[in-house]
Amino acid sequence: MNSERLNALALIIQTEMNSANILGKLQNVLAGLQNIVNQPQVPQHQQNLSKSLKELYPSLENAKSESLSPAWKEMLKEIGGADLLGINLRHRIEGIFSRNQITNAIALEEMRMIHNQFSDFKTGIDQVVTGLSKLRIGVDKLEPGECELGLFIPRTAVEDNFGVFAEELSEFSFIFSTFSEVITGKKDDLKIKTLSSSELLIFLKPAIKVAAEIATTVAALISAYKNLLDIKKHREGLKAQNLPEENLTGIDEYINSVIDNAVENIMDNIMQKWGQNISDQNRRNEMKNGIRLSLKKIVSRIDRGYHIEVRVEPLSESKTDSAPTENNETKNYIQTIQEAVKNLEYIKLVGAPVLKLPEKIKGN
Repeated sequence: MNSERLNALALIIQTEMNSANILGKLQNVLAGLQNIVNQPQVPQHQQNLSKSLKELYPSLENAKSESLSPAWKEMLKEIGGADLLGINLRHRIEGIFSRNQITNAIALEEMRMIHNQFSDFKTGIDQVVTGLSKLRIGVDKLEPGECELGLFIPRTAVEDNFGVFAEELSEFSFIFSTFSEVITGKKDDLKIKTLSSSELLIFLKPAIKVAAEIATTVAALISAYKNLLDIKKHREGLKAQNLPEENLTGIDEYINSVIDNAVENIMDNIMQKWGQNISDQNRRNEMKNGIRLSLKKIVSRIDRGYHIEVRVEPLSESKTDSAPTENNETKNYIQTIQEAVKNLEYIKLVGAPVLKLPEKIKGN
């Protein structure tokens, strides 16, 4: 991640920690446990502990970090904060008390470890925010109504080869320009917003209606792909037992046929929604083929560990008051993106890629 994006993430985390006073609430839980260990016969201590937990848990459930996009959650994981915020932290704390219902001393020791980890992490975040501010590093943030399209290409998929990486960028240029032409009537010249070198992450600035359709489409493809993960897992088990490849062909063909059917259904939905804007029948057929190929390219890359995400910033109240018709349309696209983002998760790969969908128009 670059420094501006790190700064934006650190500010989100800092605000979350400070506004909900998470450290103070953890200290209250720790103090309650300490009192129980010191004076187990005093019932008030147990009541105080329960009260402290009831004050802490809602703050973790409603944490801003829970609404981060998958790519930003990966960045949070990269800096060591994934298990120290939100629902993950709540689950860790609940696990401590469920495992140690009698042995409060052990629970105290484990809670003290969480408290220290959180405190150290908070100190690090505060130092990052202060340090980047002093260095005059900006914040990578979206303006109200603005969106971005993120593309993660695994280094293993391109073998750190620049030529292969460039070819993949060309493939995604075809995908995004095809969507843009179907939806807006013209190919959108997408602008690069941010690049990340530690991982091959590229963030682009699409039109919001294009971003909304891509988000919905990728979510549908991920859903179709996830339904086959158990089958793929069993396939890997059979392969591990030295079942010959030719005996696995039927499984591969089934997986590919299911995804191919999903691609056709998603393509039909896209063309029914946007195809009527293309008056020329021949061009409409060309764009239909283009969408079909784009969907196959996307899902084949999901099978290889690629990830596409969309992030959007809601409209501010001042923007909502002006140009109501235009803003109502934008609000609908924002809502569509926000709903789709919930399903744009990273897929934990199982075994080698199995999708072999054609990615070229016949005759080309």
